[in-house]
Amino acid sequence: EPEMAAEILQPFTSADVAHHGGGSGLSLPLAVLLVERCGGRLSATSAGHGTGATFTVELDSLPEPEAVE
Repeated sequence: EPEMAAEILQPFTSADVAHHGGGSGLSLPLAVLLVERCGGRLSATSAGHGTGATFTVELDSLPEPEAVE
């Protein structure tokens, strides 16, 4: 559900326990941690139940390296 988009990025959260009974609920929070450690952001959106979800990773761009002669 769209209202779960931010919550599923928190540890030990499952949006649909009826279909996802296994696992620890840590995969997405670990992804968030890795992206944040790289200076980025991870977000989730959904149009509604049964439509799936879109996960977006935004990373800051790095300046072009200077040419070495």
